Amino acid sequence: VLGDLAQDHIQQRGEAAGEDDHFLIRASAALEKLKLLCGEEKECSNPSNLLELYTQAILDMTYFEENKLVDEDFPEDSSQKVKELISFLSEPEILVKENNMHPKHCNLLVDELLECLSWRRGALLYIYCQFSDQKKRVALEKIQFA
Repeated sequence: VLGDLAQDHIQQRGEAAGEDDHFLIRASAALEKLKLLCGEEKECSNPSNLLELYTQAILDMTYFEENKLVDEDFPEDSSQKVKELISFLSEPEILVKENNMHPKHCNLLVDELLECLSWRRGALLYIYCQFSDQKKRVALEKIQFA
């Protein structure tokens, strides 16, 4: 279900971009592989591998979105987009917690990807706040010199 939501998100972004972005293509491919693995028998689909694929798709998809926001200098209405991206970047970690995945079921790579998600959430929030603060200072300077 989450894979379908992410796939819809990727498709919308690809159409809006008007071109095939490398990161969106990779994210879409990872989600397609995830769907195939989820359809296989349980012995074939290791939870750690499924989580790794989903996490990689989320990282690629959100990277595309983050770059777009930075290129546009975080437009005024970007706060909702930032919340959406942080939500997407939180999903794999939530899945691990909700499914009580024992550390023995998570390999080292998944742990590294989950840490990467945490760093990406922090970096996104930091840069958004920096752009917002800078815009406020510029607006105040305009008011003072007007």
